[in-house]
Amino acid sequence: MHRVGTLRPFARKTPRGTRIARWYCPQSHTTFSLLPDCLSARLPGTLDELETVVAHAERAPSLLAAANALRTDTVALPGAMRWVRRRVRRVHRVQARRSSTSVSYAIRCSCERASPEPERTGCADSLVASSMVKVSWR
Repeated sequence: MHRVGTLRPFARKTPRGTRIARWYCPQSHTTFSLLPDCLSARLPGTLDELETVVAHAERAPSLLAAANALRTDTVALPGAMRWVRRRVRRVHRVQARRSSTSVSYAIRCSCERASPEPERTGCADSLVASSMVKVSWR
């Protein structure tokens, strides 16, 4: 078994003041970090913010209306539409992937469910699935 060393945590832009722990694996010469369950991966912000954006986009009559309502800052409308579209696509991809691979993932990792029912509802359920699964690393 090789030893994993810790590095200094790095700051995340949003939410402000969040620090993410980071480790170094000398065998593979890579660094890795573990995000808390409340943060979204590869997108700034929390899962609650992501869920709010996607839920608003799904209820809006069009993507244009959703982007116009959600991004009231100095971002132009095409940029705001890309911002909303990116979040909606990411959540839908994760949901589709989770529904098709959740059984094989559980068998392959010999996982056990931490709780029988999910604690959250809404479109970000699939993004917090990792918090409901305990993986044995032995």
